[in-house]
Amino acid sequence: MRNVEDVLVPSGGDVYQAPVGTVLPIDLTTPPASPWENIGFVSNDNPPTITGLTRDVTDLFAWNIDTPLRTALAPAAPVINMELLQPESEDSFNLFFGGGTFTAGTAGSPDKYEAPAISTPVEAATIIDVVDGTKLYRLMFPRTQTRANGDMPLGRGAFVVMPIAMSILTPSSGPWLTVLVAANPPAAFAAEQTDEAAA
Repeated sequence: MRNVEDVLVPSGGDVYQAPVGTVLPIDLTTPPASPWENIGFVSNDNPPTITGLTRDVTDLFAWNIDTPLRTALAPAAPVINMELLQPESEDSFNLFFGGGTFTAGTAGSPDKYEAPAISTPVEAATIIDVVDGTKLYRLMFPRTQTRANGDMPLGRGAFVVMPIAMSILTPSSGPWLTVLVAANPPAAFAAEQTDEAAA
């Protein structure tokens, strides 16, 4: 039925990841707790977008009739696309280059990242939190696999972005997607969003 409260107009959000098998949140009392980690800033020009849900259809015909008797659906291959905006962070390096070694620097010495000889797409559970005013919309994917998905431009006067694609995979048990919706996110979450916006 028609309900204006069911319309979603995102004003921002966050993306979190944790090892596959991590228990998914069952409520929205706080941002997801450890071991869930925020993967950092995401491009507003290319925010998290779920693609690949359209399934190709093949019509199956009999020899002696012009309309199909059956249709066959190709499998879906859902993917989450986005661009990371922190090319100096360990999370961004690992997700874009597929692993590697990150060594945190100390006073007087820089951080160091060493890319792997062979890229290994990062497999993780993923949460996308979408904020719309006082509403929190949480999409939870128990199993995804992340890889680089485009160029890393180094031009003048623009963000350096790391485009990634997260293939949504079938988990060992349970649904591939669970969505939680709360009309009023808690004060702790609202405060975090305010703090990040002010930073």
